[in-house]
Amino acid sequence: MVSTDFLKVILRAFDHYPQHTGTPAGLTICNSNNVAATPGQNGWLMDMNKWIGKLGFGSTAGPEPDASVARLERLIGVALPQDYRTFLLEIGGGELRDTVAPCTIPTPFGKHNLTCFHSVDEVIGLLDSNVTPRNMVCIAYGHFGMTTCLSVAGLDHGQVFALDTEMRFFWDNEKLRRFPHLDPSVREFFRLRDADGLPPRPWGYENCYHIANSFAEFLGKLSRAQE
Repeated sequence: MVSTDFLKVILRAFDHYPQHTGTPAGLTICNSNNVAATPGQNGWLMDMNKWIGKLGFGSTAGPEPDASVARLERLIGVALPQDYRTFLLEIGGGELRDTVAPCTIPTPFGKHNLTCFHSVDEVIGLLDSNVTPRNMVCIAYGHFGMTTCLSVAGLDHGQVFALDTEMRFFWDNEKLRRFPHLDPSVREFFRLRDADGLPPRPWGYENCYHIANSFAEFLGKLSRAQE
């Protein structure tokens, strides 16, 4: 498991990395259906519960006990971002119909996709992942090697990222030729990569793609894959 001391070192290290720009914390984020995603706002949880229900969410674990969330926090050595903590305590893990969220930077896969939110036990089981940045926890997964990660330390604390476990960033031209029908946005990603034109990212974030500045904002960006 990840030690408390190790995460404290990571937190200090990430203080030197540039913070992702985007909507400042505290602003109300709405998706195309005007579903508010501000954790301090009255009705936020009710709005989100109703919204993920429309996305085909079905609980598999139910609301998590306080003791389970506290155990996760002890193992990672820091408190979870409040909006995600509330989500676990009031809603918990479950399955979704094919759901997508756009990233804020170019990606080699188009929109991020997910089909399941992890339970606390599943999050704990993934703490030793050797592909996840050590300041992040895995909170959801989807098709084609896509994992949703939440930063719990550093300047990007509380922000949500798509983790591409297929590591497409490193695909060479020989491998790309096997996929002649790539979306134009994906082809543009690799053009920018080869021209050294991608936005700068911290070391170790080569396969991480920023989605949202908070878990609440992330929920508000979700939509059904066919929409």
